[in-house]
Amino acid sequence: MTEGSAINEALMKQLLLQGNPNQKITNEAIEAASFLLMQFVVEARNRAAVEAEFDTDNNHGSRSRQRTSVIGMSNSLSDDENEVADGRMTIKPKHVLKVACELLMDFS
Repeated sequence: MTEGSAINEALMKQLLLQGNPNQKITNEAIEAASFLLMQFVVEARNRAAVEAEFDTDNNHGSRSRQRTSVIGMSNSLSDDENEVADGRMTIKPKHVLKVACELLMDFS
């Protein structure tokens, strides 16, 4: 794994070779694909955080407080639990799904 990369290169290679295990792929191609996947995930998190903040603001009727986004998977999908006790909002699967189509189109 290269410095600054959070995706294991062996995992990335395995993902790239799915469906065509005999394909040859260079280390540079693996690094490039890892970089692109990281960019995609970060952008998905950022866009989902906007959706989570929007839901929280609609539920509490205020945009006056600054919030820090965190990734949190919750078993409950009720809208009144977007905000956790310390003032940070939780990104839920529904927030990611709301941005998925646009995100996929932007990256295609």
